[in-house]
Amino acid sequence: MTRIVMSTAAHISHRKQQLRAQLQRARQQLNSEAAKSADTAIRAHICRLAQGRTVAAYAPMAGEPGGAQLVPELADAATQLWLPISGPAGQLLWARYTGPDSLAPGALGIAEPTGQRRDSTVLAELDLIVVPALGCTPDGVRLGKGAGYYDRALAGVSTTTAVLLYPGEVRADIPVEDHDARMDMHISPAGVEPFGS
Repeated sequence: MTRIVMSTAAHISHRKQQLRAQLQRARQQLNSEAAKSADTAIRAHICRLAQGRTVAAYAPMAGEPGGAQLVPELADAATQLWLPISGPAGQLLWARYTGPDSLAPGALGIAEPTGQRRDSTVLAELDLIVVPALGCTPDGVRLGKGAGYYDRALAGVSTTTAVLLYPGEVRADIPVEDHDARMDMHISPAGVEPFGS
């Protein structure tokens, strides 16, 4: 009998895919009123944190924490708001958000700014980076959607990072790899909480 042993890297990748599917299903099953209430609380917390600061964030897709009003509310709170653009070869580019008219559907169907583009080195010049995540470990290692865009963009950047999460998305069972980006804090409906505290 031939046994196939899954390598550690393949096992971690498989486990991450399982968790991504599980976390996405949980978000889809969230009651719309509960999601709306959670999104309102999350936006209030992140906007207080972003007040008067330069911020990079993202336009949440349907079902992602923060909801559709995240970008306009962050823009009102921050002195500058930068949003990502899907660039070539899996790299993120960034441009300033200057209002709803400055957005257009990007390569992945996500709303992206149309202004002058900068590479991810702009992130080092900002005060706060709000990063999308499906979940995080209790010490802040982020589980994204698997393409590695943010792991690459955040490599070597020391700017404060935050993820927006629904309850139950900080999990000790998320596998960790060396390239996975580590976040400084998470914002949930309950408030702002540094990782590792």
